[in-house]
Order: sequence, then structure tokens, then C-alpha cells
Amino acid sequence: MKSLFRMGSKKAPTESKDGKSGSSSGRRLSAVSTKEMNDLNKALEGLYAKYKDGKGITAAGLTTFCKECSLIDAKLTEAEVTLAFAKVKLGKSKTLNFDRFQEACRAMANTKGVTYQNIVQLATDQELNLDEEATDHFDVEAGLGMDRKSKKKLTVEDFDLLKVLGKGGFGKVMLVKLKSDSKGELLAMKSLRKAALIKRKQLEHTETERKIAQTIQHPFLVNLRYAFQTVDKLYLVLDYMGGGEIFFWLQKQRRFSKNRVRLYMAQMTLALEALHSQDIVYRDLKSENTLLDLNGNLRLTDFGLAKENVKANTGAATFCGTPEYLAPEVLQNLGHGKGVDWWAMGTLCYEMIHGLPPFYDQNMQRMYQNILEEKLAWKGPLATPEHEDTREILAGLLCRQPEQRLGGGSEGSNDIKAHRFFASLDFDKVLAKEYTPEFVPPIAHDGDVSNFDKEFTTQKAADSVVTTTLDQKDIDSTKFEGFTFTTGAEHMK
Repeated sequence: MKSLFRMGSKKAPTESKDGKSGSSSGRRLSAVSTKEMNDLNKALEGLYAKYKDGKGITAAGLTTFCKECSLIDAKLTEAEVTLAFAKVKLGKSKTLNFDRFQEACRAMANTKGVTYQNIVQLATDQELNLDEEATDHFDVEAGLGMDRKSKKKLTVEDFDLLKVLGKGGFGKVMLVKLKSDSKGELLAMKSLRKAALIKRKQLEHTETERKIAQTIQHPFLVNLRYAFQTVDKLYLVLDYMGGGEIFFWLQKQRRFSKNRVRLYMAQMTLALEALHSQDIVYRDLKSENTLLDLNGNLRLTDFGLAKENVKANTGAATFCGTPEYLAPEVLQNLGHGKGVDWWAMGTLCYEMIHGLPPFYDQNMQRMYQNILEEKLAWKGPLATPEHEDTREILAGLLCRQPEQRLGGGSEGSNDIKAHRFFASLDFDKVLAKEYTPEFVPPIAHDGDVSNFDKEFTTQKAADSVVTTTLDQKDIDSTKFEGFTFTTGAEHMK
């Protein structure tokens, strides 16, 4: 099962919920949102009193309400108003009390493709003097999800959709640029269908990815620029990594040099160190999730499987990740922690030098058995004298005992950085990107997507129409408090 989806991924992660894992994403209802709801409900009570007949509002009264309040249009016909009335469970009553009137308004909002607040504001024609963001039940903070020049809430219409970079079970990733940005900076837009997230029980993972991508800004992590949503979709606009995936380059080049892998490994170490310092375990390090910028520096992406509040080598219990990169303690269901990321880094670095992961087998069960029991063998270039220190650090990272694994002790990542494999590097200079990468991804022009799979880049870039209709329960469960976000980029000042 995929954590969100992969940009051209050929290897999907697996996951099995055991009920012990969960995101403590700290969601909150903003005070303004609560005030807005109180104001809206008060205004709606006045309309309810106007249109009720005796004990409540009849079907005819609901139609009259919609006509006189200008709610009837191409999306909400009289027939659909009657259907909204019929959907409300009336019991023995034939009229709507106030609670059921609100329920009918929510059903009509769903039909119109707007929020409950929108439809009540339209009906009451209220000027409530509220921030626009609150109409989508988002956290209200200065400028979130809005173009600061126009004070207009961002939507997909504010972006030029240039190319498709990848597709998956939940949606797709496109190369985009913000129309109002005079500099024309290229960005990556990930769109996710809410219905697919609900079906595959990925809502929690989506919240986690959104939160981590916003809150942890680091040179070797893909950062979130904007986030917004509609009734049917979530949109994450991220840094664009024009160099493509390590997976893509391994397919083309098969193996990388020692010096090239050393710098990648140092950058990965600093990225994981940043996550671990916040007690976050990544749990999905692999070649598909390591991207290159146009200078050849590496960044990690996709935090859907990340787990918060993990203090050491225990604290997480969900069986999740991608088969080739799973640590032994995950396979044994012993509970796991930050050490799984160091195991995955060892696996990936072995793969980059040799061309395949150390315990790879096409038969997944045999591969799992290999991870648990097979002796670590040095194949291809790794068997040569040049790689003596490489073998030493990989053996430390691929130790089956988490507490004895390199990076798993009390010094954490410091033990990795101090290894003689990195003797030629200064980690302060690595962080500052003062080393010139050996490999710089080639591009012919701005917007060149030749470093991505042609299977996707040849497709037309468009915001796909969602044909699945969410019911009110699903709409309520996918409103994602605090989802809207913008960095407040320079072009918006």
C-alpha cells in the first residue's frame, strides 16, 4: 500500500495497521472559526423562524427558502432541494426542526460543491467580517493559503499547470508555477483525491505529511510552499526538484561512484538528524523518495509514513515501509524507532554502489527471510579494496540489533558523522552546500522534465475532474483543520 503516492514509483510500500500507531498532529479549531459558526447559526435561526410552518419547515417551505435566498442554480435545482429534504431522517415528523434544517443545508452545500458556511452566508447575505480562510474550516493565521497581494484565497486556478511528473493511486504530481509570481518559479503540485484517501484509510498519513512538510524546514528536506483544499481534493505545493529521483538515475546509470554516494549519504544523515531531533522517525527512506535539485544536491520527500513522538529505538509499532528497506525489528513486530531510518540508509547506500539492495529477492517472503537471517555479503564494487571503509560503515548501519546499530546509540547521528568514511567531509560545509556534487542532472531549459519518466511527462497536465461524490460524513471527516498554508514568498510582498 502506498503512503500517499509515488512520483513514478515502481516499488510500493506495505502497511498493516495494528491499532497502536497514530499521529499526534495537534489539530485545533481556531477561535475565529468557532465564532463564525456561532454567527452563522444565529443568522440561520432567523431564516428558520421565517420559513417554518407550525412545528417546522415543510418540503415546500425548504424550496421557497432556497428560491427566495437565491440558492437555486444549475448545481442546485428544485428537484435536488426536494432530494435534500428526503435525505434528512424525519422520524414521525413531516417537517424539519432547526437541527434537521441545518442537516438539509449541509446536504445542499454538498450538492453545490461548497461548504456549509458558504451556503448559509449566501442565504443570509451576511457580511460577517471574517477571514476568508475560515470558510473552509482551516486554522486562521496571517496569510495562510492566500495571495497576499490580492487577499484572495489560493486555488488550483491560480497556477499554470505545465507538466505531469508522476501519478499514483491517490492523485498526481504536476509541474506548476504561480500565475502571480513575476519570477516564474517552478513548483511541484501534488493533488490528492479525498475519496481515495478515505477508501485506503490514508487520512491520518496525509495530515502527518502536511504537518511535517510545513514545520521542519531543512536544506535536505523537500519543503511545503502552499496547501489548500476543495470539497473533493487536497493540494500540496512543494519545492520542485528538477533533477528527478535517485530511483530514476539508478535505472539509467546502474551504479554510482563512492564519492558521489558519500555526499548523498552525508546529506541524508543531516536530513534524518533534523527529523530525529524533533522525535520524528521517517520510515520511508528509499530511492523513490530521494530527489535531486538542479545542482545535484539531495532532498528527502513524502512524509506520509512518518511517526511523531518517537524518542529512541522504540515507540512505533505499525508494520509499514517498502519491503526492500524494512529493518528486522519491523518484520519481527518488536516495536521500532529511529534506528529503522539508519537501516534504510544503509540499504539505500548499498544499492547505490552495487545496483541492488543487500538482501534483495524477487520473492518477497525470501527477501524478508534474507533480511532477518542472511549474512551480509559484499558484491560487485563493494568487494574491492577501495570500499574498505564503505563496508565498515554499511556493516554498522545494517546491524540487526537496533541498540548496536550505528546511529542507534546514545550519540545518535554523531556516531555516523564521526565514522572514517566521512573523513574527507566537513558536515558544516555539507549543510551549507559548499561541496560541488559529482553529478549535476542535465536540463536543456527551464521546465525541462527529461529527468522524469516519459510515461507521465507526455500526459496532458490538467486538474482531473472528480467523479466520486462524498457524503456529508466524509466531507466533515476531510475538512482538515489547519491544512491551508503559504510560505509568504517574496513575490507576494
